[in-house]
Amino acid sequence: MKADVGRKYRAYPTEEQESVLTGWGHTGRALWNVALEQRVYLYRQRGYTLRSVEQCKHLTAARADLAWVGDLPAQAGQ
Repeated sequence: MKADVGRKYRAYPTEEQESVLTGWGHTGRALWNVALEQRVYLYRQRGYTLRSVEQCKHLTAARADLAWVGDLPAQAGQ
């Protein structure tokens, strides 16, 4: 069986699109860091392993409270 090889596509976004994509990248990185910190904290302090389903519920609540999180497409945050 032959392995599927990756493909690369080049995008040429406009300045406005580039600005939006950059913002999404910053938001995604911030969410990743917060989620990691949350998992590490709960495990170290309480010995509890936070599941991704639970974190998705926290993310849904955060999207309602924080405008900068709400700008990110929902699937990208998960």
